[in-house]
Amino acid sequence: MLHKVSHTEERIDKIDDANKTLSTTILEGDPCYSSFSAEIKFFPVGDTRCEVVWTATYEPVGDMGPPEHIKQMLVVVFKSLE
Repeated sequence: MLHKVSHTEERIDKIDDANKTLSTTILEGDPCYSSFSAEIKFFPVGDTRCEVVWTATYEPVGDMGPPEHIKQMLVVVFKSLE
C-alpha cells in the first residue's frame, strides 16, 4: 500500500550527465521523515535499456521505518517508462 502524501517540495541538488546521476532532497511534504535525500543512478544495459539504482538517506520521525512507500512509488514510475 502506498503512503498518502498530497505533495512534496523537492530540490534537485545535482545532475551529473557524465555519471548519469541525479541527486535530490525533499524539503517538505512527507511527515514521516525529518530529512530525506536520494541519489538515482542510471546504468546502461545494452542499447535500449538501463538499470536504475536508488539510494536514500533519511531520518525517520518516531517509529517510521524505511521508506517502502517511496520505493513502491518509484517502481511504478520506472516500470511505466518501460
